Amino acid sequence: CEYIGAPDQVDSDCDNVVDECDVCPGSDDAVDANEDGEPDCLTLPEYDDIDESWKCGNNKVIITHIPPDNPTNIRELCVSYNSVPSHLASGSFLGPISACDQIGARTLPTQRQASFTSTELTTFPNPAHDLINITWTSNKSEMVKLNIIGINGQLINRTEKNTHPGINSIKEDISQLENGIYFIKMNAPSHSEIIKFIKT
Repeated sequence: CEYIGAPDQVDSDCDNVVDECDVCPGSDDAVDANEDGEPDCLTLPEYDDIDESWKCGNNKVIITHIPPDNPTNIRELCVSYNSVPSHLASGSFLGPISACDQIGARTLPTQRQASFTSTELTTFPNPAHDLINITWTSNKSEMVKLNIIGINGQLINRTEKNTHPGINSIKEDISQLENGIYFIKMNAPSHSEIIKFIKT
């Protein structure tokens, strides 16, 4: 695409590929580790050719998962390499979520383990107007931090909560937020996960 890297174009996910040319919105189109001319986020390379930062275990990779029945609930998952084609076919992308920090630089979740898929972090309603419910399933007691982050990477709110085994939930007042796209990032000693929600 001729607009790649154009300074006057919008690049919402800071992957150096402007939105007009983005084939993997929210993921990193710029990575082409196997040098086939196609972004790895959409065309699956051989496992050995995948960027090491996109791997999360033995024969496992990170995907930006976009549930077909709830496309606003975007999140990272650690999945088997062999399962990636079915995820790509359903609209997900290979590689982690790509977002921008407050100075317009690319930022990514830093702590990933295969176990973080067991949290099933969700939010409802989505889109939301006044209150948002955040729920997740934990297999042990631990302290978690829930951060609400703007599309530009700015930290909006941070909540800490002691979890217990089973289903956990918390309500957040988002009535003062401007309409737009936000992320909820959950950090815990054993895992990290990000999902997206829309404020209307």
